[in-house]
Amino acid sequence: MENTKKKIFGLIILLFLFVISGILFLKYFASQKQITKRVKDIQENIVIVESLIATETTEAEQVVTPNYSYIPSKIKTQERKPNFLEQSKLLLDQLNERYETDKIIAFLDTGEGGIREIVAFDPDSDYYDRRDIKGNYDHSGTVFLYKENENVLDDYTNYFGHSMQDGTRLKKLVDYENNKEFIESARLYTYEGIFIYQLVQIVEVESNWYDKYKTWEQADFIEFYESSAIEGNLVMRKESYDPYSRYMTLNTCQDYLGKVKTVAIYKLIEIL
Repeated sequence: MENTKKKIFGLIILLFLFVISGILFLKYFASQKQITKRVKDIQENIVIVESLIATETTEAEQVVTPNYSYIPSKIKTQERKPNFLEQSKLLLDQLNERYETDKIIAFLDTGEGGIREIVAFDPDSDYYDRRDIKGNYDHSGTVFLYKENENVLDDYTNYFGHSMQDGTRLKKLVDYENNKEFIESARLYTYEGIFIYQLVQIVEVESNWYDKYKTWEQADFIEFYESSAIEGNLVMRKESYDPYSRYMTLNTCQDYLGKVKTVAIYKLIEIL
């Protein structure tokens, strides 16, 4: 009788371990599937961006790799003229058309090997923190303009995104030494033009300390700019605050718990 109980107990343990292993495998498989989709999405967006920038015709036949599921054989482009505003608008129109949405307000591009992400905006919430651009749950979320900002024209714009282990979203900011050549400058394609930014400071700060600053307002932004270099871990700094300039911050958490944030501050150089 005792041996029978032990056998039954052993079978229950084995069954339990089998179920747990199955759940973990399914989670891993789902995670890998998400990563594959995320990377593929970014690659397809880059093809759209680069084909638009490089072209000199209004209708150009594109050679598309069969693995790309979305990109049409013919992409609407424009003649290469110094009309950067129209170029930027056309890019965003094509990205919004691709995702069947109107929520993409910008495309953030720090260049090849860097951050190349669509940017969303919900003025009422952090809706895109854990959602893709279509509103579906996505652990990696979408890079988004913070709800306290009015639009990309604000003097102090704040963009948030997660730091994914596969290197996507804003992960490049977390490891500055190995990625500095890929994030030193940024282009933000918007419906208002192409914003050219230069990286001027990166700090690592405690989230609780950071959250007390309203970095979309001038006074708090200035205080954060200067005090974070003292209170936090200053990763790099090129210059002090310039009262005649406008700024963009890119914010990401260093880990899953979000206790420490990496904040990259970019100075606006010009709008094309």
